[in-house]
Amino acid sequence: MGVKVRKRNGKWYVVIDYHGRRKSKCVGTREAAEHVKREIEARLALGEVGVLTEPEKSETFTEYSQRWIKSHVALHLKPSTQDSYRSLLDSRLIPKFGRLPLRDVTRNKVKAYLAEMVESGKVRKHTIRNVIACLRAMMQHAVEDGIVEVNPAIGLGRFNRPQ
Repeated sequence: MGVKVRKRNGKWYVVIDYHGRRKSKCVGTREAAEHVKREIEARLALGEVGVLTEPEKSETFTEYSQRWIKSHVALHLKPSTQDSYRSLLDSRLIPKFGRLPLRDVTRNKVKAYLAEMVESGKVRKHTIRNVIACLRAMMQHAVEDGIVEVNPAIGLGRFNRPQ
């Protein structure tokens, strides 16, 4: 096992050799490369070999929302709820989060978006409540599907009440 810092063509790389597998990553400055090296050594010492695998392509918010509509909403909810969720996704949530990988939709990003809606004064409190409900339901299914670990929309209604 070895983790080394190398400079090649003016760029700093961290090179990992672990049980016959090799991977290198361009890091930036020497200080950043040394910091990454220490972190990787600690993770490898604990037996975490995930640093050697490429992260799998994450499903975007738009892709997952479309799959969720087909696999759950269309099968289990009333037609009026289906229409409401589709409308909220198309008009509010997909324009804001659509391109993000689903894993990157964090509680802070959701809270910031809700704060934007409240501050604009153009969005009624019932609309905000419905946006939260739709997002919470969709993200709970993402938790159950193992895509995200925590639902970022749980309990947000209490914190984003318009005055």
